[in-house]
Amino acid sequence: MTHLLAMAQRLAGALIITVLLSPLVIADSSVPKPEIPKAKGDQCVEDTDYMRRNHMVTILHQRDETMRSGIRTKKHSLKNCINCHATKTESGKLSVLGDKGFCQSCHTYASVTVDCFSCHSSTPEKNADLNLKASKNNPHQAGLTYKRATDLSKKDKKALSQSVSVTITETKNNKAADNSRSGQ
Repeated sequence: MTHLLAMAQRLAGALIITVLLSPLVIADSSVPKPEIPKAKGDQCVEDTDYMRRNHMVTILHQRDETMRSGIRTKKHSLKNCINCHATKTESGKLSVLGDKGFCQSCHTYASVTVDCFSCHSSTPEKNADLNLKASKNNPHQAGLTYKRATDLSKKDKKALSQSVSVTITETKNNKAADNSRSGQ
């Protein structure tokens, strides 16, 4: 019985020490924040806090405006973001990816996959102009004489509408075919 009492006292002592020391351990175990490299531009196109929370929505909105409505602006373009935020990687190349890259550092911290660069380049354009004006050298704006779908002639609107309609129909047909092959 004495043996059990001594063991219970040791266990109670260990528990008290653990409870008393745990705030010190918790206070010292802060999660490290990602190292975000400084951008090349003087100021972001939007407020920093807004961009940290909503950049994905802004980029997707820009994509939709460009692809579906023919509206091409430089302010929220992914290419403009890359031109401003690319930093040197360990290999010496400029990119937004890599351990300390602007995009990769935050996305790794947040456990989010960066899927933009499966299609888009993660490196900036050579001699990129960080001014938010239309550039003659930008291949995405080459040959454009209008910025908005509302500025199109009736003939061009009809052609654009048919093109978008065909693309949407093809996409739906491809998804339906994929689903039928996978048994869904």
